[in-house]
Amino acid sequence: MKQIAQFAAAAVAMILSLSAGAATITDTYKPTATVTIDQADSFSHTFDFVKDYGFVMGKDSFNSASLLVTLTDGGGTENFTFNVDGTLILDTKNVPNNTNTNYGPYSITGTSLNDLSKTGKLTLNIIESDKNGSFSFVSAALTADLVKAQTTNVPEPMSIALMGLGLAGLVGARRRKA
Repeated sequence: MKQIAQFAAAAVAMILSLSAGAATITDTYKPTATVTIDQADSFSHTFDFVKDYGFVMGKDSFNSASLLVTLTDGGGTENFTFNVDGTLILDTKNVPNNTNTNYGPYSITGTSLNDLSKTGKLTLNIIESDKNGSFSFVSAALTADLVKAQTTNVPEPMSIALMGLGLAGLVGARRRKA
């Protein structure tokens, strides 16, 4: 009987350990070819947690998210902006010359975080805003705390009955030995 109790306690512990918690995921985009952003071209990339990480719309959500963008420049001066799903997160000047420069991490909050939780997608736009210079996009990394929905499998009545009969058989066999 003590073994049955130990087995039951282990089974409950295993089931509880499978419950959902936040998983930190970093989705990094690094283009294979140089992406130049200038007065004629902006840059856009959509992070897609539905396709890439199995995000389920209407069930899963995000607790938090942050964005890190890396740019480089060969020379010159420019103004640029970062927009996330239409929300301005940075408006600044001059990517330092001849070096990869990190911008961020910027917290994704408010409407952008809500939209990410609803759709599992987030779009980054980078614009050379003064139409005077150019620079290159190196990479972008979106780090997010993904909370997967808990799914509970409800056992069918016959399975429960069979399990109960098995336990009753074990108890009966144990009594016969004693």
